[in-house]
Amino acid sequence: MVDPAKVCLFIPAGLKAFKLDLFNRIGSHIKAAGGEVIEHDAEGALGLVLNRPSGRHIVIAAPTRTYARFHQCEGWLADTLDAISRVTDRQLVIRDKESKRSLQSDLQGAHALVTHGSIAAVEAVILGYPVFVHPDSAAALVGRTDLKLIERPALPDRQPWLNALAYSQFSETELVDGTLWRLLN
Repeated sequence: MVDPAKVCLFIPAGLKAFKLDLFNRIGSHIKAAGGEVIEHDAEGALGLVLNRPSGRHIVIAAPTRTYARFHQCEGWLADTLDAISRVTDRQLVIRDKESKRSLQSDLQGAHALVTHGSIAAVEAVILGYPVFVHPDSAAALVGRTDLKLIERPALPDRQPWLNALAYSQFSETELVDGTLWRLLN
């Protein structure tokens, strides 16, 4: 069961009335439980704030053993720690997927997040933190892939990336009823 207090709901622009009503009802439940709701404004802008890299530490989101085996990157954590320690003396905060701490709490005051391809990178970018990821990561377009540049993180305009990410999500019904096919043609 998902804890609504730990959820951030994204409400895209241009929803039809019935979908917008559903999103708003879900959003009010999430807000009441302490979660967050991000909505487009009338022009379709998210209005997110970018946290500039003034933090003291770097958060390392380590891959699980299963992920590392599947992606053949079993030595990623050790290699990454070694590469980062060669170019910075910032404190490194290592978190694994089973961490009891929230990602948001680990990111408080962070310089950047480093991960192979974790959803933590997407969450960090949405929250306004720079990321360093593998080139195959969904966040590579708004982050960096070269750890030698850890002191010079990318701070791009995230809006086009967020739009593309949001517009690439389809429900099972939209896949079956042809919505996706119509949009591709």
